[in-house]
Amino acid sequence: MAASSNLEDSELSTKGNLQRRAAAAAAAASLRSPNIAGQREVRRG
Repeated sequence: MAASSNLEDSELSTKGNLQRRAAAAAAAASLRSPNIAGQREVRRG
């Protein structure tokens, strides 16, 4: 029981970390590259 629950917890934490890394990478990429849609919205405002 304990071993299986530990494996599940480790898998869940790994998935969560991967999702956080992917989100952080996407945010960094969007900041580095010029966001054309964002620039258009800012110009409209």
